[in-house]
Amino acid sequence: MGDERYSISQAARCFNVPVSTLRYYDDLGLLPAAERRGNVRYYGHAELRRLALVQRLHHRGLVSLTDTAALISDGPADGRPTGRAVLTASIAAIKDRMTHLQAAQRLLAHLLTCPKADPVRECTPLRTELDHAVNEALGGLRSSPRRRPDRGAADALRAGATVRRSPPERRKSMNDDHAASPTATPNAFREISPTTLADVLGRGQVMDVGIRPLWSMVPRVAGPAFTVRCPPGDNLMLHAAIHRAAPGSVIVVESGDLDHALAGGNVCAVAQRRGVAAFVADGLIRDLAEVRAMGFPVFARGVIPFPGSKKAVEPLNVDVRCGGVDVSAGDMVVADEEGVVVVPRARQEEALGAARAKLAKEAEESLDAWELAHRTRIDEILRDGGFVG
Repeated sequence: MGDERYSISQAARCFNVPVSTLRYYDDLGLLPAAERRGNVRYYGHAELRRLALVQRLHHRGLVSLTDTAALISDGPADGRPTGRAVLTASIAAIKDRMTHLQAAQRLLAHLLTCPKADPVRECTPLRTELDHAVNEALGGLRSSPRRRPDRGAADALRAGATVRRSPPERRKSMNDDHAASPTATPNAFREISPTTLADVLGRGQVMDVGIRPLWSMVPRVAGPAFTVRCPPGDNLMLHAAIHRAAPGSVIVVESGDLDHALAGGNVCAVAQRRGVAAFVADGLIRDLAEVRAMGFPVFARGVIPFPGSKKAVEPLNVDVRCGGVDVSAGDMVVADEEGVVVVPRARQEEALGAARAKLAKEAEESLDAWELAHRTRIDEILRDGGFVG
């Protein structure tokens, strides 16, 4: 078993990760393939154990994206700590706010150290077990007085803020919104890149390039839109929305104002604490250093230090236009460093199925096959256009 190799396609299917992500890890030297045969990359048990660990920690917010490189490296590099040291420090940072970490720690230790584990065969039960253990841990969070976060506490705040519970009626309303689409959930869309969704949905559902993440290494977010309209110079309704949006929502703001900030550090902190997944705003914010430190995803046009006023009362969850895209309450918003895509509620099942089919097809195609097909298609277009050379 120790000499078994798994192709990049097998690893991608097992861990529900795009092949492009594994290639990206490999190219950066973060998760180098055990061997290559031609252009096909193969992984062994050691690499897949690290991948299993990173995927679970990363998706659950237990470790920041900036620690990913250290977690999936074999040992110290450029003075950085080993993966084990980062893991230990991350657990220590959140241990005082959790009461049920033991099960998660045992499973993480198994993923890191068990020499005979076959992660391909074990991945499904390991996922289930780890999800259960982490959910138990997060369920034991205790509230603490709000304080302005420093960078060292960002991971602990991020882990704590994303699991706050709303009153039962609010959580029920969010579940009702998606009862008609049992498979097209935020978790399902979080596994799909905006680039894939853009290919499936077309340019009309992609926000313009000005709506961008305001801090680097922002995680991918996906959630139903909670829509807000703020007239230029006013931010009242966004400040109202953070107390009304259901956990997991992405607050989408129509504004277009480039002279006043819609929100600052405290508004983002409260939104994060109440479980809001992200802000997507056709406007500006302020207190970017605080927002970055707490790890709250904001996609907007930029930053300005001057705030707007709080006078204009508007209805919430009405149709808005953000980044050139029409957005309705309940549309699925998927965003990361590649951009922001809006999936209309009526097309969510269709888009999810088409995106998964596209990823499955890409996973089966080698780079050699892609290059050949690409060259043939480009040459044919050139020839039809009269190009010679």
